[in-house]
Amino acid sequence: MSPFLYALLIWGVWLIIPVIIDGIGALLRVSSVLVSRRRWTDPYKYADVDLPTVSIIVPAYNEEKIIERCINSIKLQEYPHEKMEILVIDDGSVDATRQVVLRNIEGTGVKKVKINGTFLSVDEFNGTINLFTSGMNKGKSNALNLGIENAHGDIIFTIDSDAVLDKFAIRNMIVYLLDHPTIGAACGVIEINEHLIDKRDEDGRIVTDAEGHPVEEKLSLFESLLAKSQFLEYLNAFRLGRHYQSLINSEYMLSGAFSAFKRAVIKNLHYSELTVAEDFDISLDLHQQGVDVGFAPDAKVWVEPVIDTGSLYAQRLRWRRGQLEVMGVHKNMVGSNKFGTLGRIGLPSMLMLDHTLAFPRIVWTFIILMFPLFGYSSRIVALYFVMLFVFHVVFDIMQTLAAYTISDKETKKGIENAFQYVLILPFFRLLVFYFRMSGYLVVFKEPQKWKVSTPFSGLREQMATVQHRIDGGASNIMGFLYSVFYLFRV
Repeated sequence: MSPFLYALLIWGVWLIIPVIIDGIGALLRVSSVLVSRRRWTDPYKYADVDLPTVSIIVPAYNEEKIIERCINSIKLQEYPHEKMEILVIDDGSVDATRQVVLRNIEGTGVKKVKINGTFLSVDEFNGTINLFTSGMNKGKSNALNLGIENAHGDIIFTIDSDAVLDKFAIRNMIVYLLDHPTIGAACGVIEINEHLIDKRDEDGRIVTDAEGHPVEEKLSLFESLLAKSQFLEYLNAFRLGRHYQSLINSEYMLSGAFSAFKRAVIKNLHYSELTVAEDFDISLDLHQQGVDVGFAPDAKVWVEPVIDTGSLYAQRLRWRRGQLEVMGVHKNMVGSNKFGTLGRIGLPSMLMLDHTLAFPRIVWTFIILMFPLFGYSSRIVALYFVMLFVFHVVFDIMQTLAAYTISDKETKKGIENAFQYVLILPFFRLLVFYFRMSGYLVVFKEPQKWKVSTPFSGLREQMATVQHRIDGGASNIMGFLYSVFYLFRV
């Protein structure tokens, strides 16, 4: 038998799990989105007089370096300013966040902002800007609730302070909600933009050029790899993933970075402090009340990429532990016909793919490396890895090209600049996969908290934790895996 046929017979079984997890889902997303015949939003479909009032809530904690950029991007919105109010909720910042916001309220703030690599002048804002204090670092949920209590708009937006809005973001979201009267809340497109990263001096101050413009940070090769990988990851997650979920009425998560709620559906709800994924939790709260959740494909905001492994680890750990916590709170929805496609398919498939089928991949990781010890040819093992790599690259190329066909011109340009990085995506996904698995294990040990220490801090503490785990828990597979993950973190 030829080595190739031998590889197919032996390793075909091992390819089943990746195909189930990645292949079938990718095919469903791509085919559904392409068949749906994307329709572009006309931002001026409705006259200004017919547009609702909007309240834009921006929670902030120690955001003096970026909060003005977010506020200025709101001021530049193609939306009637007299129908807009901005509510910045300071969560007890100990830096100059309050002073920066107050300057903008007084009209003495910076009059320029960089959006998608271009510096734009900011004219006078004819709407209102208000500053509230939610307490001494009581958390994002508390800040959002305070904002909702003080909001007057017919539509209430929640926006992260590190987000930069496309000039039509608010208007396109409103058009989407007006076009879909049964939708009670919706999220927009979150897109990674590495050009938002400004160069800073040793004291953390933004470095400016002769004209007073912030100087863009030059990323190292590794930082660029992380940035481009996240751009492609978010592209597929929103342009395909969220779009597909909305088509099958299974949109289960409103992004905390940019979402909108009709006042009638949010006034009786509160962001919970029980989990670190307050956006996911309130999304399922809406579904529990029978509110339809949607996706506005032309309402776009940009955020910076995470360009160091420590921060990336902390981010993904927080996301995954939040997912587990929220599913524990809303376990009655899983598999329930009462919640339609979301209950029957959306949530069960998420748990199946992200959790149940993830653990066999962990076992596979350790077993596959031992196969040469059991007599299998190292050439066959290498051939399997090549086959697996090619499989993922092919599907990433397919998804990226599909997202390209339904993206706007700016995003298409970004895809063209990052397309070659699809060759890196399999390695990036493998990295974040193990970060996520670490999060699954940590959630059973640590109390709920929004901030997470990075994997490369506290070396002595981490090693002590590892030793404790090895001494006390190596007798079972979970304890062993936990120890391995902590060693990897160090």
